[in-house]
Amino acid sequence: MSSLFDTEHRTARKTHVCWWCGEQIDAGSKYCTWVYADEGTIRRVKCHSECYDAWGTLHREDADCVDYGAYCRGCTCERGHCKCGRNKP
Repeated sequence: MSSLFDTEHRTARKTHVCWWCGEQIDAGSKYCTWVYADEGTIRRVKCHSECYDAWGTLHREDADCVDYGAYCRGCTCERGHCKCGRNKP
């Protein structure tokens, strides 16, 4: 069973990589971070604020949706196959 702890909204002081979409979180950008614990593994996760919102939507529908970098930025479409129109090339 997995658990989430310590969710915070921050402004990046340096560059990070978004857990949801795999894209860069630029310094000065808003992002969300939390501690994730699963089967003895503990890590701090960081993602764009809009990706955190998308994760919340998908997580409510499918609790096992957690795949690093598998989704488009800010939506629940699979990375590289955005069907909702938020991530046009």
